Amino acid sequence: MRKIMAWLVISWGLLVVLFLGFLDINFRDKTQRSDYVTAFYVAGHLVADGEQQDLYPPKGARSFKNAPFVVQARRILPCMLPG
Repeated sequence: MRKIMAWLVISWGLLVVLFLGFLDINFRDKTQRSDYVTAFYVAGHLVADGEQQDLYPPKGARSFKNAPFVVQARRILPCMLPG
């Protein structure tokens, strides 16, 4: 019984990973619209490239519309939705 349960858990985990990989590869325009990708991936990319100054809007900014982070996010993720 434990072997069957272990096999089922491993199979389920592998299926989930394969499914997420399939979605990421075949529906890149859709996956680039998720909060995780638009916030955490872009921030990590900026830090890795030494562009930490673009993480936050300039002092006194009233909108995020043309903030450096948004501009960089659109450069890194070209399929990101406008707005």
